[in-house]
Amino acid sequence: MIIILLLALISFSFAQDTLIYWEPEQRVTYDSIGQVDCRVWACDSFVHILVNYDFPAMYLRSSDYGQTWSDTMRLSIMHSNHLQTLIQQDSVVYFVWSEQRAGPPGIAQVDTSYAFFRRSNDCGMTLDSAIFLGKGCPVSIDAKKETLFVDPVVWDPPPVWGPYLIYSFDGGFNWSAYLPIIDSAGQPNIAYRNGILHFAGCRDYKIIYTRSTNIGNTWSTPTIITAPNTVLPKKPNLALGPNQDLYIAWTDNKFGGGMQFDDVMFRKSTDDGLTWGPEQRLTPDSKCQAGGALDMVSQDSIIFIVWDYNGTGVPAPCSLFFLASTACGETWRLREGVAGGEGYALNDANVAVAQNFVYVVWRDPHPLIGAPPELYIRRGSFTPPGIEERTPVSVSSVNVYPNPFREKIQIRYMMQDTGYKIRDLFIKIFNVLGKEVIYEVKWNKVKDETVKIDTKSLPSGVYFVCIEVGNERVFKKAVKLK
Repeated sequence: MIIILLLALISFSFAQDTLIYWEPEQRVTYDSIGQVDCRVWACDSFVHILVNYDFPAMYLRSSDYGQTWSDTMRLSIMHSNHLQTLIQQDSVVYFVWSEQRAGPPGIAQVDTSYAFFRRSNDCGMTLDSAIFLGKGCPVSIDAKKETLFVDPVVWDPPPVWGPYLIYSFDGGFNWSAYLPIIDSAGQPNIAYRNGILHFAGCRDYKIIYTRSTNIGNTWSTPTIITAPNTVLPKKPNLALGPNQDLYIAWTDNKFGGGMQFDDVMFRKSTDDGLTWGPEQRLTPDSKCQAGGALDMVSQDSIIFIVWDYNGTGVPAPCSLFFLASTACGETWRLREGVAGGEGYALNDANVAVAQNFVYVVWRDPHPLIGAPPELYIRRGSFTPPGIEERTPVSVSSVNVYPNPFREKIQIRYMMQDTGYKIRDLFIKIFNVLGKEVIYEVKWNKVKDETVKIDTKSLPSGVYFVCIEVGNERVFKKAVKLK
């Protein structure tokens, strides 16, 4: 009866073609100070938010998957250009931002954008002192353990205007000299994996991409990502998929017309940026705000994109849209609206993902039209209701590998002596619609075994492997690639 109810619940929930199970929105700021340019990052149970409170950059955190929040802490020294970002690696959180100011002590420059860096060694509870990095606005950051890469765009010579790379191999205490990436490109976005640096930016009304395999000393010939008929592309975002998958999303006005509304565009590389697949238009109705926010993250084979749309009409059909792919960008699920406003604009859409939760933040004047915008967050889960990755008492361990998998999957389980007979053990695999696609029964008496299952008939996507012993079940998420 329990199993029947569980499967019925899963089937009903997924019958709506919904990937995410959204919780109600939550307001995380409670004052009348206007906020702009919010950023979110998630790692394990920690969720971090940066927001600009009428120029000072502020930081708040959650250590319980976004259920409760700390008080805000000031991040910037004087004020900021509301262009701040962060990243977490293990228990260390790294922050970078830019300030438009007269310069740090001893530097007599006026009205110049400077980049700064801070770190926290305790998951954001306390912050170290700020470190001056040099000129730069805006900035992008990526990190792997104690290796950090920051990409500021320098506007005032010297050096020549354009994006530069600076890096640190000791967690941000010492930094390299500025290394030029490419002349005159703005809106930087950088990503690092397996010794390869990936850069995307805007130049001459085009989205460009380049890569470096020697820590930024030399860069490949830029690839023009946008098609020849592009009009005004902007907001390039890079995300890393499984194996050598690399994704880029941006907005473009070539279909919207009138410079009022954009479309969300997407391309994919399967060889770490050496070649790129065809351009995909993800919004056939041009429902993306021109110049608005666009953000993209990925986990396993799943890609998440969020953006804002503030349309015409009274009341205006203001929306925050969410789009996901469970197949590495090959196919996309139906677009979802995660927030809406009756005549007031929603802005600064930003998304983060960690474990089984996805987080979307935005700024919103709700509930008063014309009121200073405040910060809201909404949390969703892409694990079906009732399914959790847990180990019951009778099963000491379950491992699923390789993960992601292709043609075969191996499931290794170890049993404890709790009175259950091995003939009570069932192996089942469900797809994201809650449908059972593979069923196998173990009748032998081996308490420690590896089971190999042929999965050639399964399409690519997300699956849940179920080990059932008596009245207890353990679920493990697994991803199949093409």
